[in-house]
Amino acid sequence: GMWVQQVTMSWLVYDITGSGAMLGAVNVARAVGTVGLSPVAGVVIDRVPRRTLMLSTAAWLFVLSIVLSAVLFAGERAVWYLFAFAFLGGVWEKLDIEMQVVKIREYKTFGDMLANKEMTPYHREMADSLLDSMYAQVVDGIAAQRQLEPAAVRAAIDAGPATPDEL
Repeated sequence: GMWVQQVTMSWLVYDITGSGAMLGAVNVARAVGTVGLSPVAGVVIDRVPRRTLMLSTAAWLFVLSIVLSAVLFAGERAVWYLFAFAFLGGVWEKLDIEMQVVKIREYKTFGDMLANKEMTPYHREMADSLLDSMYAQVVDGIAAQRQLEPAAVRAAIDAGPATPDEL
């Protein structure tokens, strides 16, 4: 959607003016809207629920496209309209950040770190399993080096801080 709009607006600017400089300038206007307002967009993205943000940006970009189409069909071919639309489109394009994570199985939890504030049960199960495995490796390593039973090492760890001589 956005690429088609950007290419179309660039084509229109070149068609109206025949100037490569104006073509570059309309893309700079879009970039100023996109890059220049990144800090503001970051604050908005952090504070507005994802669904609300997604729907409002999609609606804004739709309305912007309809208005641009109406202006052009009305015969207005002033370049400043295109600069204004490029800038406004760039502003809202920055807010139109979508998460593109496909979850194939419940144990594919990488996207959960980005999408959820809390661990899912599957994510917790995986993390617990990984940590239990690492803990067992540490206990077995200490037990082998100190020639102790793993149960004695676990008991010493559970008892709290211990110096190497206490093990």
